[in-house]
Amino acid sequence: MDISPHGAFTAPDHLLCTDELEKRQKIAIQLENYIQREVSGFRIRAEDVSTILTAPVEHFEPGRVFSVYRFEHNGITYHPTSAYYIKRYLDGIAPLCKHYLVHQGEENTIDPTTGQRVAQISKLSPELQDHVPTRSGTPASDSESDPYMSSTWDTPIFRTNLKLDDHVRDREEEAKCLERDGKACVVLVTANPMVSHIIPYTWNDTKEHNNTTGDIKMRAPGLFRANINGATSYVCNPHELGGTDKAWNMMCLHPELHKLWAKGYCAFKHIYTERCGENKSKVTFQFRWMPQIKKRLGQEIDIHGTGPGSDWQQWIEELNVFHRQGSPPLLPVKKHFDILPSPGSLCSRDISSISTCLQTKQNASRRL
Repeated sequence: MDISPHGAFTAPDHLLCTDELEKRQKIAIQLENYIQREVSGFRIRAEDVSTILTAPVEHFEPGRVFSVYRFEHNGITYHPTSAYYIKRYLDGIAPLCKHYLVHQGEENTIDPTTGQRVAQISKLSPELQDHVPTRSGTPASDSESDPYMSSTWDTPIFRTNLKLDDHVRDREEEAKCLERDGKACVVLVTANPMVSHIIPYTWNDTKEHNNTTGDIKMRAPGLFRANINGATSYVCNPHELGGTDKAWNMMCLHPELHKLWAKGYCAFKHIYTERCGENKSKVTFQFRWMPQIKKRLGQEIDIHGTGPGSDWQQWIEELNVFHRQGSPPLLPVKKHFDILPSPGSLCSRDISSISTCLQTKQNASRRL
């Protein structure tokens, strides 16, 4: 493993593409107006604003998942995405993010001696709950306007082969990860690390979890720069469980650092991938603390205002302040610093590199 936690580093950029903020605000207004034509009382919510601010901007261009324009190409007319589908795609992103964090937290429930889970996730996983309040003026169901979509969208459709046995954590793959990372945390370079999965281990270790992942990820196609469905054979394969329980999907972390990651206090930003051989690539990522801003989950956001008191500008200013302060850790995180060695080294500018093998699997990981 090639790792550079303290030497070669780059100060973190702003979390947002600041030169695109005006464009993205216009996109938010266009989306709200477009959906309101078919969904009475629709208002952009905080979760939608997060998507609009962070999703690849090309997803809002003509012909893409969040397009509201009709366009012609080579004599063929392409119509914009249905307002109902755009609304559903927006609604599907928050459950996907929650699905990720819930299952990252399950990493700590694996028995180190058997490789099996100590506690199972409840049958009604939190990410499947309708945890976001219904929009004011919006019908609880869209069936009156679009019965086909209501009957197909909300019905579980992903089905894993019932004959498959639950997957048991692969210790040989963990050993490969430990050897690759020098048996040390890739951020703190401390001994006795925990082998953490990038795509959560419990996304596809059982038939139930595999079905949940398959259904949820199909409902949020607009969040990723690349098509996550292109990696279905690894992420949620109906014919094989544990497809991502591989060294290319693992990295070594201090156990406390993994807990912070699972709680959403920190994150790893992909910088670039470099081919360094026929069957190897070096992935460079940046460790970042995530901002502590006003809680707005489920709140309707005024996206039209441009003054300092508007919802939109307040949100942007909170992120600007976080950036000007050097992207510091959240206050709740500091209680972990008594456990973490050298917590002062955990700044948002640290960059680490890990090498991954198995080219076919590595390519799938890179798409994610």
